[in-house]
Amino acid sequence: MPGMTARSVAVAWILGESGNSCADAAADCLGTFAGLRVEVLRGTDGGLPLPRGHLEQPQPDLIVVPVSYPEQHSEEQVFAWLAAYPLARWIVAMGPWCASAGRSGIAWPWPLCVFVEQLGDRVERELEVLLGRRAPLTWTASRDETFEFDLPTFPASVPVRNMRFAIVGPDREFSGLMEAVVRESGGEVVAEGSSLDGLVIDVDPMNATTCAQLAMWRARTPQAVRIAVAAMPAVVSAAEWTDAGFDAVISKLDLVRQLRRIIGALTGRGRPLR
Repeated sequence: MPGMTARSVAVAWILGESGNSCADAAADCLGTFAGLRVEVLRGTDGGLPLPRGHLEQPQPDLIVVPVSYPEQHSEEQVFAWLAAYPLARWIVAMGPWCASAGRSGIAWPWPLCVFVEQLGDRVERELEVLLGRRAPLTWTASRDETFEFDLPTFPASVPVRNMRFAIVGPDREFSGLMEAVVRESGGEVVAEGSSLDGLVIDVDPMNATTCAQLAMWRARTPQAVRIAVAAMPAVVSAAEWTDAGFDAVISKLDLVRQLRRIIGALTGRGRPLR
């Protein structure tokens, strides 16, 4: 597979069975990238379609595999596909039922795996790999190497728009972590009573006290960006989070990467949010 140039159109395959909501979400995500020509290859009964011939053109630059549950694909299926296209960049987009796959196991190499809500960020990084702008993540990478690959980086030369954030939460240690990420991402942490541009709120537990506190902050700072941090954000729909007054919601399990990306985008150091 020849290397891409800055003007190349990457060929992306999505391997998914009919009626798979994860596959539909992946197709929607990849459709937002102008530099991708996307083709969906459908399998049946939860399995993968058979690998295509090695000589077929064009060869895929990127292959995305939506996975709804950890046991969906057998090791034989995985090995067949990886062996058929070893030069392609691979991403396994996991649905919510795969939340424990990092502990219980999955047939795919773990460095290839991201949750479906993280797919857009990983696609951006893999396109940078294809363009020669980033070192690739190997199939045998460690957890630390995978974390570093996915962590947004901001050029020091980019002008930063100063933004003031307050951190709200019942856990002092966790609030300290949120403060550190905000500062490291270019934001300024200020006291709750100050003039604010944004709020980062630990919403666990989401009870009457938390809702009352949020209502108070909405009244005091209607112009502020409100970011919810939750242990299980997928339990609540996106519309419900919006109705509750939040502009963004992130998972505590992916706090550093997601909060760093949002703060970076707001301060002008990172890429705009999709």
